[in-house]
Amino acid sequence: MTGVRKERVVLFWDGGSGLQDIARQSFQHHSIQTATSSTLAAKFYKPGGTMLLAQGDLVGRIKDRGSNPLGRWSWMKLVGKNNRLILVISACQVCARPTNPSGTTTFHQQESILRQRGIKKPKPCKYLEQHLQEFIRLGKTRHESVILMGDFNEPMHEQSSMARIATTHGLVDIMFQGNPDLPDPATHARGSTRIDYALLSLELVDAVEFCGYEPFHSQVQSDHRGFYLDFSTNCLFGSATQALCPVTIRNFTSKNPSNNSTYISEKHFQLTQQGFFSQLTHLQSLPSGDHVLAEKLDTILREASFTAGKKIKCYYKP
Repeated sequence: MTGVRKERVVLFWDGGSGLQDIARQSFQHHSIQTATSSTLAAKFYKPGGTMLLAQGDLVGRIKDRGSNPLGRWSWMKLVGKNNRLILVISACQVCARPTNPSGTTTFHQQESILRQRGIKKPKPCKYLEQHLQEFIRLGKTRHESVILMGDFNEPMHEQSSMARIATTHGLVDIMFQGNPDLPDPATHARGSTRIDYALLSLELVDAVEFCGYEPFHSQVQSDHRGFYLDFSTNCLFGSATQALCPVTIRNFTSKNPSNNSTYISEKHFQLTQQGFFSQLTHLQSLPSGDHVLAEKLDTILREASFTAGKKIKCYYKP
């Protein structure tokens, strides 16, 4: 899950889910991205899935978000200074072998979907590594820094799939590097090894102020330890995170189609009347720019927004 605390970004992962209602009650601004397979659940409980949560002013940095179709990872892209992009991935790798020969465990869900795609020998761990390698590779071609975290059901060692991903893309096991003198904790209640961790692009390491594991059941009831990465916001993004306007005092929200249409039409009319678009085209054609013209256009844009906002119905919350 992702969030903001003052001037720091806090990332932590655990096995919890179903926090949409709690998030609405707890945060002024939030965005949740979940991932699950297309397999239907016979009961309320469905094994597997991942989640990312961004809260507070950090929501304003989200450029894009999505999930893997098999429910293996969810992701968000956060924007920093000079269009720097940070790709945050919350992933879950199944065990190498299922605990039961049949059923609807995460292993069996992925195995079934891979088989439906024509793969004769579907091995969920093998194909997770292949597909995640490709997903990160595409991000790196767009010069995106990476934060990969999750329950990988394997410790970091030379033969592990996550070690191969880390080696291929130059990712650092920050939980180990941040606490090199401490023994690896068992991160599963019935296990003896560290199977939950985070891998970071090298350029992000200096932004980490603190990292570590929490006691079992510290935040939520789970058979996994939660862990956290505490980042310096300015170092991570290269600039201060701008405060978002409280929802209660906004003129309107994007969830009202009628207001949206009215606002856009009025704003476009005001901008056209002021010759905004032709002047913007002229500004963009100037090799050295024009600061005075840019300031003028900024004023026109702000005034058009204010005028358009007065044309719509406002519903203020108490």
